[in-house]
Amino acid sequence: MALAGAALAEAALPDAALPGGALPGATLADAALPGMALAGAALAEAALPGSALPGATLAGATLAGAALPDAALAGAALADAALPDSALPGSALPGATLADAALPDSALPGAALPGGALPGTALAGAALPEAALAGGALAGAVGAGAGQVQVVAAS
Repeated sequence: MALAGAALAEAALPDAALPGGALPGATLADAALPGMALAGAALAEAALPGSALPGATLAGATLAGAALPDAALAGAALADAALPDSALPGSALPGATLADAALPDSALPGAALPGGALPGTALAGAALPEAALAGGALAGAVGAGAGQVQVVAAS
């Protein structure tokens, strides 16, 4: 499905399947996409502020330059996703799986990733000031040049 430049503000697309869909430049402000399948989707430069994507499957998705401030990505699967230069300030990613995800030069200030798994994730040059990674798994993560990360012990 090609939705390049589409405006989907406040759209509700639960369980929608857009694997391989093209959404470059699409605006999905406050969109509700729970359980959405976006594996391999192209979301370059997409704006998803305040959007809810709990349980969304974004494996292999390309979100280069995507803006996801305050997005809710609880339990989202971002394995192998590419998010270079993406902005996720204040986003909630508790329990999200970002194994082997590429987030070089991405900005995740204040992002919440309690229990999140980031093994093998590339964080080179990423800015994660004040990010909360309570109980997060960073085994094998590549963090050369990464910003300050606040690793909070699981309670």
